[in-house]
Amino acid sequence: MQVCKARVIAKSKSAVTGKIITTIEAEFPRIVLAEFNTHKALNRNASSSRAIPVPKMIEQARTNPAFPARFGAANKGMQDAGEHDRPVVFWDANGNLIELSPEEAWRHSANIVADIAEAWYKAGYAKQICNRWIETVQMMKVVITGTEWNNFFWLRDHGAADPTIEQLAKVIRKAMDETEAIELQPGEWHVPYYNNGYWKPHKEAFGGGVITDVFGHSLEHALTISSSCCAQTSFRSLDDTIEKAQGVVAKLNLRGEEPDQPVHASPLEHQATPIEPSEQLLQMNPMPSNFDACAPTFKVGTINVLSHPNTWQEGITHMDRDGTLCSGNLKGFIQHRQLVPNHVKRG
Repeated sequence: MQVCKARVIAKSKSAVTGKIITTIEAEFPRIVLAEFNTHKALNRNASSSRAIPVPKMIEQARTNPAFPARFGAANKGMQDAGEHDRPVVFWDANGNLIELSPEEAWRHSANIVADIAEAWYKAGYAKQICNRWIETVQMMKVVITGTEWNNFFWLRDHGAADPTIEQLAKVIRKAMDETEAIELQPGEWHVPYYNNGYWKPHKEAFGGGVITDVFGHSLEHALTISSSCCAQTSFRSLDDTIEKAQGVVAKLNLRGEEPDQPVHASPLEHQATPIEPSEQLLQMNPMPSNFDACAPTFKVGTINVLSHPNTWQEGITHMDRDGTLCSGNLKGFIQHRQLVPNHVKRG
């Protein structure tokens, strides 16, 4: 059964390292969300049961419940024993036993949890109470960004995986394989949901000195639209106007301008710009006669000397064992989140 969908929102390639960053919008059953969330190399924002109105969740459960990719037979261990079609027995409203096919039984079950959620809703309870009953048949919309997808595919595009997350991995891989990456230079940005998914400076606008792209928009404008739309994934709706974006950014404190308020920064993990080229060779002073070694000195403006973090660009957080500079969980790209003040509470 085809239950998962995926499309590429933005795919960019660093002109410096050749590293590719991809943002995917996927729809899949919530039943495999916990497994998907174990992949910490991937950033995500997802539909929230605390944000979606209860009547909308109830309607989805009744008309379009999320199905598993297949109904598998019981088996020892984690894998099923293949397709299974034995009828499922329920009591109907008149107290009679009824036999339903797996698909019919799943829809019947979805209507039962919708009835339960509706009862809680009519009693005046909040979304975070009522909607929990529906999560077993909820379809998720998730925006996902990463530079490191290989481990996800290695584990999930595999016959030993849950069939639903295996299908998700396959549709994501197919969408990525069918999409060409746009090459970006440092200072050009990967910005999902903004126009074509990237921002490149085009000209200097008259009267203000603001650098804009071919659409006449500043980088700040592009980042605002992108981060807002990634945040709106929680609501299962999308408004890409600048007015809506500014409201979302202010509400979530995405610029970190209110130091006493938390920054809900996960929507800032999807925008990125290539890291500048690294300097591999150090310029050394002559060795003083009374020292065993000498201290390196650098040309003015030298950045990203691998062995000297004090030269790293703002936003670089660490270097992995093979000498790749990283920003958060992205390799070869500066993550927008790492440039925003107060994006995490430390200490």
